[in-house]
Amino acid sequence: MNLEDEVDILQGLVNDGNRRLTHKIRKSHYYGGIATVDVVGCYLNCAFCWVPDFKREVESIKNRIDKFDFASPEECFRDLKNIAEENDLESVRLSGGEPTLNKEHLLQTIDFFSDTKYDYIFETNGILLDEEYVDDLSDFKDDIYVYFSLKGNDPETFERLTDKDCKYWEEQLNSIKLLTEEGFRLGLNVMSDFISKKEMLFLMEKLRTIDPLLPFGIDIKKTSIFPHVEERLNERGIKYQEPEVDSVKYDKILRTRYSELYDNESENIIDKGGMTFFDFR
Repeated sequence: MNLEDEVDILQGLVNDGNRRLTHKIRKSHYYGGIATVDVVGCYLNCAFCWVPDFKREVESIKNRIDKFDFASPEECFRDLKNIAEENDLESVRLSGGEPTLNKEHLLQTIDFFSDTKYDYIFETNGILLDEEYVDDLSDFKDDIYVYFSLKGNDPETFERLTDKDCKYWEEQLNSIKLLTEEGFRLGLNVMSDFISKKEMLFLMEKLRTIDPLLPFGIDIKKTSIFPHVEERLNERGIKYQEPEVDSVKYDKILRTRYSELYDNESENIIDKGGMTFFDFR
């Protein structure tokens, strides 16, 4: 099934007007502690994704639809705020699935938090973010941090990791370009287990063609090898390896290759509980 058809099916399955199919309300340790509502459904099939199939892919969702609940933006706001207050957290998010599958639900949920003390972390793979979508999000760019999951360092790696056509890697780069041009706080999640140092350097230079400062927004992460992740990796013949570039080595590369930029721009690098963002505002 091609990606566009899968998006259409998922949008009919996981959305009911401005309500989004959800699975769990929880506290998570990421971003220094964050209130989380897990939404259901994603059109990529990433080998390293921690989300099990039953709340991610079409047929599995259909088979367990009665296990999920539709939630309005108001209900997500209430649940996230309650979790944040109970646990003294600073940040909130929709996670688990791809939040952009219901634009109205996403924007309204963000809007509810725009006049609160909480930071909204907008997690996305970015493929659905066209100019209109980014323009709508820009109303909230002072209220949100965009955490963008970049799938690999080139089109071929994207296809191997996501099980989708390699052309969508360029769609990811187009979305990143729109976000930087609009001036968001942006973090680029890169799973370093599947990228060599040489490939990382290639990615850094590719991103610099969009904006010279983009490498400062890369957030180096390692894959969590859950049983279902190991199974996916084995099915695709993808070998897990200890990263050649971890977060410490990556910071050293930045300081060495772009020393003047680093000195001038380091104050725009934001750490939120171990997650890296760059402020393009």
